[in-house]
Amino acid sequence: MSIKFAIMLFGLILSVVQVKAANLQPINPDDKFNLQYFILPMPNPKRTATEEKALSEEPEKQRSVALPISTKEEIQACDRLINSALIGKKRDKPLAGKGVCGSNPVYNISAIRTIAGTITFTQSVPLNCQMLEGLALWGEGIQKDAQKHLSTSLAEVDVISTYACRNRYNDPNQRISQHSFANAIDISGFKMKSGESISLLKTWDKENNQSTFLKAVHKTACKIFSTVLGPESNAAHKDHFHFDMGRGGIKATYKYCR
Repeated sequence: MSIKFAIMLFGLILSVVQVKAANLQPINPDDKFNLQYFILPMPNPKRTATEEKALSEEPEKQRSVALPISTKEEIQACDRLINSALIGKKRDKPLAGKGVCGSNPVYNISAIRTIAGTITFTQSVPLNCQMLEGLALWGEGIQKDAQKHLSTSLAEVDVISTYACRNRYNDPNQRISQHSFANAIDISGFKMKSGESISLLKTWDKENNQSTFLKAVHKTACKIFSTVLGPESNAAHKDHFHFDMGRGGIKATYKYCR
């Protein structure tokens, strides 16, 4: 056995052991709510050579990696969602900002239509095309979570952050935030049709049905969005969920869920 082959074999065995140790499962992007999801970040295998180069350079250049432009077919599908699963409209003008910030097209979403009833947002949410399908799926999923754990339907989502041209955590040394592309939403709580309100900050660590519901909402989001951050991810998210579609959209092969 050559030394080179032995090193390659050792590396392969080590990778398998690490994956099993972390209990990671591959994702079937067509499986919707039955998706398995990673609890650790994994690379997107579909990055172009230009993207790989940009991501390997200094933070200043890392902050200048824009999202792919939506195709005509994707935009037509998003337009149809506005007439069926979502309440809102396409903006007449694109969002604009410094550098690569902004998005076109952009949709102002005010609510999600679900079988169990409409879920309204506390503020209009500007989102790009690739977020719409995920939002519609998530709405149906969390209605089921509400009915299962609270015996009621969800009426309202408390939105605290949408589009903002900034870096992650407002840190100049971090990469550009997905909020900069209208590709993310931050949510701090929920209101039920029964009248009860649920805050992540006040409820997440408790042992009750409301806390169980919040953890179910988090898990449902992990099956859909590319990135999901919650109170257990870091101190910056102790009071809210962050959902975004990353660069891969709903068909991304890997998920980051914390």
